[in-house]
Amino acid sequence: MALTQTSDSPAEADAAASPAQVSAVLAQLGHQYKALDRPTTPADNAENNVVRAMNIAVDMPELLPANGRVVATDRRRTLLLIPRIDGGVCLAALFANGTAGLNCNTAGGAPVLVTYGKAVGLVPDSVTHVTFTFTDGRTQTAAPASGLYTAPAEATAVTFEIDGLKTTIELMAASTEPGNVSSLPTL
Repeated sequence: MALTQTSDSPAEADAAASPAQVSAVLAQLGHQYKALDRPTTPADNAENNVVRAMNIAVDMPELLPANGRVVATDRRRTLLLIPRIDGGVCLAALFANGTAGLNCNTAGGAPVLVTYGKAVGLVPDSVTHVTFTFTDGRTQTAAPASGLYTAPAEATAVTFEIDGLKTTIELMAASTEPGNVSSLPTL
């Protein structure tokens, strides 16, 4: 997804939702994602990125980009947790090359960004472990760091529980990538 810089501010995009609605959603989600419970910082608006959360939110009025939080960053990408007015959340990847990826959930779900051999997902803080299933049937358990997990290259699925409900998300193992496909950008 190639996006261009806009002059819209995060506050303007959130204007469609009333302050009471935004406060209620943030209070609810703050119990699930402690990143949303902390004050916003300038880094949360990803102003130094070629593409920002505002660019992604242009066609998605349910997003609350002014209330998004950076959950991880490195030289290639910035990962943002962006709340939605309906109580769901989105995981956005803003890449240094100007591209972006976004996956959203409904309330109670968990977003994940997937490409061949790579997956980064976000789970509520109450999720203490995720279990990866591999192409050979083996499993491996890992603890999310600040709600984020990164799947091993040969994982075909990730399983976890949210509020007692078991969730399995299918992934794409690196070995299943067709030879003529380029999965850029790298998560």
